[in-house]
Amino acid sequence: MWRMHDGDRVLTEAEWEVFATGLDLLRSQIETDVSAQSDDTDTGIAAFDRLTGEQKLALLAEVAHAVRDPAAPIPRHTAANEGAIMAVLDSFRDMLQSEVEENEAGRADLRRCLLGTFANEETHPEKLPRATSEDWEAWELLFEGVADRLLWDRDFELGDHFLDLPPNDAREKLRLAGIDSDYYLSAPPEPGEKGLTAARQTLARLLELPVPDDDGLYPSLSDLFHDLFVGPIPLDEIGTFDDHPWLRVVSAVEPSWDCDLPTWRAEFADLIPLIPFTVSPAGVEGGRSLPEDMRVERTDGGWAVRMADGSYWEGLVENGWTDTPDEDNPALTFPTEADAIAAFFQANQMYRERSERQQKAIERLDELDAFQDDEATT
Repeated sequence: MWRMHDGDRVLTEAEWEVFATGLDLLRSQIETDVSAQSDDTDTGIAAFDRLTGEQKLALLAEVAHAVRDPAAPIPRHTAANEGAIMAVLDSFRDMLQSEVEENEAGRADLRRCLLGTFANEETHPEKLPRATSEDWEAWELLFEGVADRLLWDRDFELGDHFLDLPPNDAREKLRLAGIDSDYYLSAPPEPGEKGLTAARQTLARLLELPVPDDDGLYPSLSDLFHDLFVGPIPLDEIGTFDDHPWLRVVSAVEPSWDCDLPTWRAEFADLIPLIPFTVSPAGVEGGRSLPEDMRVERTDGGWAVRMADGSYWEGLVENGWTDTPDEDNPALTFPTEADAIAAFFQANQMYRERSERQQKAIERLDELDAFQDDEATT
């Protein structure tokens, strides 16, 4: 829970919808910073912005858990965690302002979301704006009303005023202002790898997003027939794909999938053959030559295809290449030089056909996305 003006409580469902909308945007921006090892996200809240990206994610998970879960212990208020809440709310405000100013036909989701927080509020203005209103001052007034429910004051904005003073003067002014002496000094620790994964898991569960495993990875499916990346894959379903010749279960660092599992099953799964791709011995391809940047050379296991950079062809269906073939990723070998050349051209034909299938699949997914967007605006 969180200590609010009207008592210790969690957010209502309507309040949580506002908070979660801002949280999801801010989380995504900070994840981009962490991935790029940058610090580009500037919320304007100094107590929050001075933290590292990893600290920010951990702190967001902590405050989001507190305002959502009635069983969560009430955190001690600090400039950092109150600043984190304001940073989340400001992210919502920025999106709200864009929606109001652009005022696209049929786009009033955020305004409706904010109005929902006043449905049972006795202290709201006598006349709430219509969801299509372009009066930003009216919307900002409502937004501030929601922010004031979560935050007792804006003390978190005054840190530089106190921290720039000599220590004794700062302590005295903090005492006179009724502010804990370590209010501005308390900062979340660096979470470390395990702590960061736990924070990501918490945020994902709260926002109903794909949840990474304990290694921070996302179980995914590689559809090698359509060249699609599918996910997330529930842990209890991973084994169902093990024996399929065109499917591979993989672990992804980021949840950047082409489509989810239900969509893939509905649109593409039944089109995948159960027969594996194989190559035939040399035939008409025997008289063809490899591209100039490739060659065939004899190895201990047979004839292998190799690029000019030294990498070996090692994945027939995946079209994989490796600089260091080993027991786990051996180079593909063939009985004769002609067979190796024939296999290369047969596989290339399959790769071209797969590329065409992928293009059609992406077009179909775009159609589905467009249909869903139309449904959402009607």
